[in-house]
Amino acid sequence: MGQKLTGKKPSIRESLRLPNGEWTKTAAEQLTQLRTASLGKPAGVSGSAEFTIVFTPGKTESVDYASGDKSLEPLMKKIKAQPFQVEFPVGSEAKIFRRAQVGCFPTSGCTAVLIPISAANAGDPLGKP
Repeated sequence: MGQKLTGKKPSIRESLRLPNGEWTKTAAEQLTQLRTASLGKPAGVSGSAEFTIVFTPGKTESVDYASGDKSLEPLMKKIKAQPFQVEFPVGSEAKIFRRAQVGCFPTSGCTAVLIPISAANAGDPLGKP
């Protein structure tokens, strides 16, 4: 529902009540959900780490451990298998470098979240000093 229906410009943090009593997700929540992937509950794994992911049209080309808890390094294969929604122009041969924050907790398992480009380290895209 945009400005045409309500007469006001929608906010990125605005949530609306639906006829069934539930609330819509805010635009910010929807964007976060698109950047998030569940990695399951690997036994005995907890902590956080950052990974560098290289996307090419139609696939995840590579995932590399960048920093954090070394015990999470084996999650690279699980991260690579996730269907992150990264879009390219038709016919593109470009590569997109993104960083992901992975957090693992005993009760909720592991989650990978692509760090927004605006918040990522402006240094080397591979995370090398």
